[in-house]
Formats: sequence, structure tokens, C-alpha cells
Amino acid sequence: MPAIDVTWIACTSLMETHPAMRVVLFTAILIFIAATCAVSIGPVAIVLGQHNGEITIVDPRPLAAAAREVEARCQCVVTYEDPAWTRNQVTPSTVARRRPDGTRTLVPKGMPLRLALPERLDLQSRSAILADLQSMMTAFWSRPHLGEFRVMDDGRMFHIRPDGSSALDVPLTISETITPLGEAMDLLTRSIKASSGQSVVVGMAPVNLIRQSTTHLVESGESARDVLGRILAATGQPLSWQLMYDFESSQFFLSIYPLS
Repeated sequence: MPAIDVTWIACTSLMETHPAMRVVLFTAILIFIAATCAVSIGPVAIVLGQHNGEITIVDPRPLAAAAREVEARCQCVVTYEDPAWTRNQVTPSTVARRRPDGTRTLVPKGMPLRLALPERLDLQSRSAILADLQSMMTAFWSRPHLGEFRVMDDGRMFHIRPDGSSALDVPLTISETITPLGEAMDLLTRSIKASSGQSVVVGMAPVNLIRQSTTHLVESGESARDVLGRILAATGQPLSWQLMYDFESSQFFLSIYPLS
């Protein structure tokens, strides 16, 4: 069993038996997974080049890299979600360090993505930014690509998500409570697991905000995506996320980060 799984099981068991320790244990889990997540998912190689007004992205997950580029230009949140990759959609990484047994981490067979983006997206209206994201998706669809995705706007965030089902589509029923953000994140991931069987692990997150923030959860039947958005909004800081699927462990890793 991978080290992440062993640590997660041990810490979540302690959370159940020692509720007062939940925030401390959740923080410890984040620190541990941040150190090991690169081994599980593998680092990515991102090459951004400008040529005749176009950007070329070379990355196992080109749309994830494109989302970060759009965020930097619009200073708005553009999240990204992996589908559950299948065996014929992954390949050994050419950049990740080898494991002790000599094998390499499996990553998606991403293909180069070329697109045009305005430099100052932050000067554009929300509808214009959405139109630019739609144009980006058209560029993605028009070339050989891996996976089917679509873009959506929930009024607060833009999302690049699988065109079919996503781990964050599952509707959740959560009892109303005011809780520390760390406990809310733990409740969210446990609820996704209980509702869909999908394992979502928080891989990276701004630990200080998690320690300091509380959130008001209400029973609503919203999707996990909407609940996650409301949890992060409670910090008062613009936070985004990327959800990466690790084929080898059959787990999704959630990376939460502030806009730069």
C-alpha cells in the first residue's frame, strides 16, 4: 500500500477517535502529502513560448497549464479537473525522477496546445474572458488531443472540467454546521468518497489560511464543486484549484493555491 494511503488511513482514524485533534492532523496530512505528491503524480514539464502572437504549451495536461496562464493574465479563478484517465491514456513520464525500482511515474499523454490569448485579460469583461476560454477550447478540440473537456462559468469562477462526469459533480448532503476550514475539507473529501466511491486527497493547500479560517456549511444538495468553491470563499482570499488524477493509485489529488 502506498505511503500516502497508510498515512491517510492512520490520520483519519485518529480524527474519528480524537475530534479535538482534527485541525492539527489535517495540517500534518497536507504537509506530508505535499512532500510526496510529486512522486505519486509526477512533475510536469511546461514550455510556454510566444510566436506570432500565439502561445505553445507542452505539458502532460496542457489545459491545466493553460488555465494557470489565463489566471495570471485575468487575475480571476480558472479551475481545472482531470477525468479518471485510463491505461491507454497514460505513459511513463520522461521528466519525473525514477522510482527505486527503476520505473517511472505514469502521466497523461498530453499533446502540444497552441492558442492565442490577449495579454491584458484583466481589462476585459467577464463575458469576454469566457469567450476567450471558449476560443481556447476550440483550439484544443481542433487538434489531436487527449480527453474531452468543456468550460463553464458559475458566476464566481471559471471551470475547465471533463465533458462527461467529474469527481466533483457528485451532489452532497452535508448537515448545517460552522466548522474550521480544515474540518470542512475533510468532511468534503469523506462525503465525495461516501457518495461516489471516488477518492479525493488534498495534496497541497495554503496551510495558514486553513488554520485560521472557518466556514458555514449548509445542507443544500449542491455539487462537490460548488461546496468546495464556498469553502474556499470563506477564507476571503482568491483561491483556485486543480484536480489531478493519479492512474496508479486510482486517486484524485486536489491542489489549492492563491492567485499570484
